[in-house]
Formats: sequence, structure tokens, C-alpha cells
Amino acid sequence: MNPDHSISRRNPVALCLAGLLALLSATAPFGGAAAQSVIPIPAAAPEGAAEADPAQASETGPATPAVIPVPAAAAVTPEPAAPAQLPVPEAPNPDGMAPAVATAAAAAPEAAEPAEPADPVPPKPLKPVAALWPLNLNRLDGTMAKLQGEHDSLQFSLFVPETGTPSELHIGAVSSAFIKPGRSILHAYIGDVLVGEMPLESITTVESTSFSVPDGLLKPGFNLVRIEVDLAHRLYCGAVESYDLWTQIDLGRSGIEFDPADLPAGAASFLTAASAARGAGRPLLVSAGSGIDPNSDEFRQIASQFGAVMGGGVGFATGQGVPVAGGLPVPVVEVAASTTPEVTYRVAEDGTQIMKVGIGADAVPTLFDIDGVLASRPVLTEIPRDVEVPLSRLGFSTVRITQHLWQETVPFRLPDDWLINVKERATLFLDFSYLPAMVEGSELRLQINGEVVRIIPLEKEGRLGQIPLEVRFDAGRLQSGRNALSFELNLPGDPPDEPCLTASVERLEIRDTSYLVVPSSPKMHMPGLARWMSGSDTPLVLASATSVDVAGNVSLDSTADWAFNAGLSAALQAGVGGEHTGHVEDRRVTVLRPD
Repeated sequence: MNPDHSISRRNPVALCLAGLLALLSATAPFGGAAAQSVIPIPAAAPEGAAEADPAQASETGPATPAVIPVPAAAAVTPEPAAPAQLPVPEAPNPDGMAPAVATAAAAAPEAAEPAEPADPVPPKPLKPVAALWPLNLNRLDGTMAKLQGEHDSLQFSLFVPETGTPSELHIGAVSSAFIKPGRSILHAYIGDVLVGEMPLESITTVESTSFSVPDGLLKPGFNLVRIEVDLAHRLYCGAVESYDLWTQIDLGRSGIEFDPADLPAGAASFLTAASAARGAGRPLLVSAGSGIDPNSDEFRQIASQFGAVMGGGVGFATGQGVPVAGGLPVPVVEVAASTTPEVTYRVAEDGTQIMKVGIGADAVPTLFDIDGVLASRPVLTEIPRDVEVPLSRLGFSTVRITQHLWQETVPFRLPDDWLINVKERATLFLDFSYLPAMVEGSELRLQINGEVVRIIPLEKEGRLGQIPLEVRFDAGRLQSGRNALSFELNLPGDPPDEPCLTASVERLEIRDTSYLVVPSSPKMHMPGLARWMSGSDTPLVLASATSVDVAGNVSLDSTADWAFNAGLSAALQAGVGGEHTGHVEDRRVTVLRPD
């Protein structure tokens, strides 16, 4: 007898039950628990029945896995890859017996209950980050700082508290889709010490890494961090293609982590908390005591001191602050009248860092006794008239260039009374050399204050001579105050439609023995805002207002105007391009807003 048809001899109730079980088994999700819960076990054969031949089942059974007859005491669980299914009966069962069908729920009721989910592991508390901030604010875009080209370098400020010197430096970065993984690398330095390298691969989201910091390398207060990148194009090679290459540093995720509970009261701890707020895009909160005008000159001097130490990006606000990452409250600056100028620090119960500034007799105390951003910047050198000034005196060092697109600016100053109103010529004596067999179209451009004054084709014969090249240009392109001499090297790829070779070749050298000569001129000046702005680092911002009366009194209409004043004072003190002039004048500016 065919065992697959043994159920045909049972009653109609068995038929219905078998059909229902087959339907439920077929419609259950494939491979799920419901599909594997039914374990068919055949009933014992009637006495005297012949034992079935298993070979016949493979010939006449259905396509679904056949039911294997086993003793009722030893049920066999089917393979989980296919749902268990009963054979379809053909006739009623005269014995009136239902098949013995066991389920996982019937055999072990506890197993049918859904398992209790494990207690979730609490996430690691997010600590605040004392964020890096670029010294050159031209590279800043919100809370991202950008490095561009095949090779680039950028300096950042980093503030460290008095206690709990960190052991790791965190860097978060995202890069252009054109970078070639495996040949694009970020290098991180503290001072001049290399602390780690990071392969750059992420092009859609910020990738983070941590570098171990040797003991004693970071000191409390202000520290300098330098980040360099070497980027390779995945498809092409050349100067134009270098514009496709960039890496952005996420400032809010780059710096040092610290525990707010470990911050003592003090200047370094306050600056650490303030840099965390800045990296999170939060302004410092200001509380002015009775008799203190937030729009006073004294308060703007306070804002200027913040700019000198912390650099740009420092904002000020009143009202309730929003905590930064890790629950760190935003630092508070309390300004109050005092018999003597003084600064004190304390920590509130909730961990808020508080600086109290006492203003006495219209005098503002020195807020910080540590060096900051402004002190780390080079002072612009003033060039005398009719004197050969080597570029080494202007901060330029001999450079050997390997990349296809290279740019560098050498800033300098001319006297405030320097003015050329006749056709005089200034001269740059350029001491440089380059390799032979340069690609056609290679050139070196010289610029004065952003205007090209000479394009030097780099011939195939090369240049190894020691005689400097004399480059004369119109002295009228120069101005009193800050000036900029810029170099730009453009080298086409060879070939341009393939990735650059892995080997770095020093193609061109510009020496710091090159020198600049500017002509003499009568001592005079042209009135205007440009001359006024170039005279000092710290113009005193009087107000951002809607009206000024005939006596010069300014009306202040809103807290937003006040916050704008404070932020502008700090930003102007911090500078933009990475250097300062080295002398200060008493200058004031009134910023007006239309109604």
C-alpha cells in the first residue's frame, strides 16, 4: 500500500483538518517560524497492515517534501529550508481516526512564546569636543574647513583645559568623489610632530579617526595643529583637474574630547568650553549687570580680546543657551561694574563655565594670560623704498614643487603714506629653476594684489641658470598697507586623460633669495576706507544701528544689532588671511543698517 494514500481511509473530519493544515503551511512565509512549526507524524498503521515501501513514495508523492513514517515517540523535524506539508487525501477514512499531528507549540508551549528582547545596550555618552578652528578664515564654510588641490596645508587652533590632558586627537573629514583611494592621505601634526595619517576614502559622509597624542605634546591653553593632505585624481591628471580635488574637515567632530565634570575654573577651561560651543555653532551667552551698556566701548573691547585669542567664529548672544554635544552648557560671560578691573572664573552646579569681567573706571582688564591665535600669526614686514628686500624677510622659504597646480602668496606692507600717481616701475628679481622636457603649456604666473603682471612660459629646454629673472611691473598696482605677491604654477598632465604617475617629481624651484624693489614716492595718501582698514588689526566697532544724529550719537534698536557688533569686533580682531600688521591705531567704525 502506498503510504502517501493511507490517510484516504480516515473520516471526513480528517480530510478537512488535513486540508486546512496544508493551506496554512503553504501560505506561511517561506523559511519563517510559521512555515516550520508543523511536524507531521503519521498515526500507527492498523494491525495487520503491510509495511509501506519508502521507494514508492518518491514515485507517487507530491512535489512537496514527503512525510516520512516514524514511530510516534520519535518525531522527526523537517529541514527548515522548506515548509512542512501534508499529502492531499483521496477518500474518507473508515476507521474514524484523525492523524496524529504534532506542532512545536503543542510539544513545547514555552517555545511558542516570542522571546523577550534583550535589554538594549545604552549608547556611549557623547562627550563634547573642543573643536579645531582654522587660522585662515578664508578656508571656512560654516563649520567646515576646506583643503584644495593635490597638496595643501592648513593650520588650526586647539584649546586644552588645565587638567585631564587628552590622549587622542580626533579628525573628521569628507572628500571629493574624484579622489583616488589608496593614494589620498591626510597627515595630522601637533606643532611640528606628526601624530598620525588617515587614508581618505569617504566621499558622501564624514569619516572619523583618532590619533594617539604623545604625553606632554599638548599643553593647557592654546595649541597649533596642522593638517596636510596629498590627493590624487582617480581619472585624470593636470592643473585644471586639480580643482576637482578637495577635502573638508568637519570642525564639530575634529579636536579633543573632554569630560565637562573634569573642567576646573580657569581661563584654559573656559576657552576649551567656548571652542566646543563654537564648533557646535553656539554663541557665548552674555549677562550684563546694572549700569553696564552692552553697546559700550568697553564691551566691544572684551569681544575683541576673544577674537585675538580664539580667532574667528566667536559669536555672542543673550538669553537661554542650547547645550552643545554631551550636555555641556554654553559658557557665560558676566560683565559688571567693579572698583578695579578684574577677571574671575567659576563653575556652576550644572557645569557651566562662567567668566566674570569687572569693569572699573572705564578700564577693561586683560581677559586671558595665555597666547592665542593673533600672537601665533606672522607680523607683516614693511618694505622700505628703493631697497632690495629678499623674500626670506617676508616669510617666504625656498620651495620645490611637485604638484601640477601650485599657489602661494607672500604678503607684505607698504607705508600708510605710500602713493604712486606717476608711471613708476617696481621690480621682482626672481631666482628660480625648472627641469627640461616640461609639458607644452606649462607656465608660471606672477600676480600683484590679484592681478597678473607676468606669465613665464616654462620652455622644454629647462632653466638651471643662477641669474635671477628681472620682472618689472607697474608700481601703481601696489597700495599703502597690505599687499600680496602671488605665484601660480600650471602644469598640464602627461597624458591628461589618465591618472598621474605615482612618483613625485620636483619640477620647479623658487628660492628665497629672490628680492623685491619698490620705488620711492612722495609721502601722501588717498582718503578712503581701504587705507583706513589696512592701518590696523582692530578697528573699534561702535554700533550696528538704524540712525545717527548730527552729534554722532547712535541708536541701538535690537539685541540682534548688539550681537552683530560683538561678533564683528571679535572677527576684525581675529583677522582673516592669517597675518597681522603689527601696529595698532585708535580707529572707529559705525555700521549702519537701513530701516
